[in-house]
Amino acid sequence: MPKIKEYTKNINSNIYLAAAEVLGISYEEIDGRIRYYRFSQGNKELNLFDTTFSFNDSVAYRLVMNKYATSRLLEKQNIPVPGSSLFDITPDGITPDETEAIIAEAKKMYPVVIKPHNLSLGKGVFVNLKTEEDLRSALNQFSTLALKKLMLEEFVSGTDYRIITLNGKVIDIVERVAAFVSGDGKSNLNLLIENKNKVRAEQELPLIVMDAASLDFLSRQGLDPEHIPGEGRKITLKGVSNIAAGGETKRINLNSVPEQNLELFARIGKEMRLFLAGIDLIANDVTKDIRESGGKINEVNSNPHPDVNYFADMELSLGVAKIIFKEYFGI
Repeated sequence: MPKIKEYTKNINSNIYLAAAEVLGISYEEIDGRIRYYRFSQGNKELNLFDTTFSFNDSVAYRLVMNKYATSRLLEKQNIPVPGSSLFDITPDGITPDETEAIIAEAKKMYPVVIKPHNLSLGKGVFVNLKTEEDLRSALNQFSTLALKKLMLEEFVSGTDYRIITLNGKVIDIVERVAAFVSGDGKSNLNLLIENKNKVRAEQELPLIVMDAASLDFLSRQGLDPEHIPGEGRKITLKGVSNIAAGGETKRINLNSVPEQNLELFARIGKEMRLFLAGIDLIANDVTKDIRESGGKINEVNSNPHPDVNYFADMELSLGVAKIIFKEYFGI
């Protein structure tokens, strides 16, 4: 697979810079150390700081950083979201009283997810906790993150999708697949992960890192990193499917998605006042009416990382990045 031109050491910056160059959009580096760039075309300018563009509303940007607040806002707009609760916790370790309060609430909604209300890239997310024992174990691990709040959420089973909306229109949908390895009957999971990471490094994809949540996820499958899976057996390594956590993506043909779904996704971007939005959906099948199939909007992002779409189907496509620039600059 040919690599994208290396303007910087960051793949997401490289995607946007490459797209601008292809379209003939001028850009200057304001500060490469913090990935701050300014694009210009005609009499319009657009700033990019890391993966955040200046065209998104600043209040909306802050709002979607709070997953609980976002969920409550969408719920009020009759948009399907998982049930959830937010807890204040002690940063140097969740206290026994806090633990019991979380467990009491979880009894109303098992299986559950616990996660930070304001972090991204799947950090600190423990999913599909089916029992009190699972939850207590995850809470012990969560305590090490030294956070002040914990979000408890209904676990929704299904396929994970990332929907990109731009200026009130859906421009791309990809299915996200959690990090996995396939057994060869000889190598343990540690070695299989190491070998897969070599391939991912060559493709400039984020590496698979087995953090506390990942080890907990394996443990609840009765596995550990020394396990040797049989030939051809697929082992899912994480409960989250982010590219940053070692996941992969497959592109969905927009023509296969019902109009009512596309209208719902577009409305979310508008309700959140986001010119560009990345919407995370969990549903059995995005090509079916999600209101009928029980699909839920899991999160909304104001700075969706373009590598999620760039690497879809393990192909390299600047399509989404180019659409963003074309829409904003009117070219």
